[in-house]
Amino acid sequence: LLYPSTLWLFDEPFTGIDEECKKKIIKYITDLRKERSILFIYVSHDTDEKDIAGFQIEIPFHKKENNNII
Repeated sequence: LLYPSTLWLFDEPFTGIDEECKKKIIKYITDLRKERSILFIYVSHDTDEKDIAGFQIEIPFHKKENNNII
């Protein structure tokens, strides 16, 4: 937030934060995202966070060949 950027990376940013604070922070950053046209790359294991923020989810998958994951 101190330096203007068009790309923000989040890696499990809300681990250990209570639900009420999490919702307030998510609202704040999603408002900033819309206002400044910022691209988020957001990593989380909590799928409920994407519902709060309205994030689009991309789930990577692995292709199996000959019983090996590549």
